[in-house]
Amino acid sequence: QWTRDERLLARFFFSRDTATTMSTETFCSTVADAFIALDERFKVPIEAFKKRPDFRLLSFDEKFNGIVISPLQKLNRDAILIIDALDECDNEHGSRDELLNALHGQQFSSPRLRILATGRPEFDIKQWARRSDVQYANFAQLEGSSKDVEMYIKHRLQDLPNIQDRLYQVIKHADGVFIWARIACDLVDNSADIDGLLEELGKEVSLDFLYKVALRQSIPRNERSQQAFTTVLQMVLAAREPLSIAQLELLSPKPGLVEGIVTRLGALL
Repeated sequence: QWTRDERLLARFFFSRDTATTMSTETFCSTVADAFIALDERFKVPIEAFKKRPDFRLLSFDEKFNGIVISPLQKLNRDAILIIDALDECDNEHGSRDELLNALHGQQFSSPRLRILATGRPEFDIKQWARRSDVQYANFAQLEGSSKDVEMYIKHRLQDLPNIQDRLYQVIKHADGVFIWARIACDLVDNSADIDGLLEELGKEVSLDFLYKVALRQSIPRNERSQQAFTTVLQMVLAAREPLSIAQLELLSPKPGLVEGIVTRLGALL
């Protein structure tokens, strides 16, 4: 139907793999370029707006309205915007908040743009969907159930009889997201204080928070071990491509340092 109606289509894929793909810096221009590629008439209003002397100083919302929303309205065109992996948009400096606020604003001001977004159900994304009256569905709703994730959790934790009556909370928090289930199960498997861990995991149901908990659980308590931990983590983060434990050992300033620490980081790697 959209193709028959000749509506425009633009896509943007977020990824934590690079600083560029996790940023909103090129978001508006990427969407605008997609419109131009499908309809040359968009070039004039978009380029005119970009030539503003203060263009680089404009807020994300102003750029979004200037080179995405306004041209659609001027040319009386409808468009679909697909945003993939919205949760991988960095929010350290509020970039994702700016994007979500801009999308929220256009939801009520411009019926010309329809948005389809995918991503893990982070709290701020679900909150945006609710306040924008956006329809959203998780994997469980799309596939009919989250039985596969539930079965995985029950299988992983079957040897822990003391937790069986609390599995529902773990399954509920997973919300059909397999990676959440895997990391949570890894943490439970290696935790000396399962009650405390489950209580902490219940404070905030988001993947970012889960990673923070996992990292805190992995960091050793004594200073000497922390230094070794930091050294190995620096090597892992500095590598341009994934390295094996054997390769990391060759880079390590101290033999036998890597394997034990990588094992502690197992839930995160």
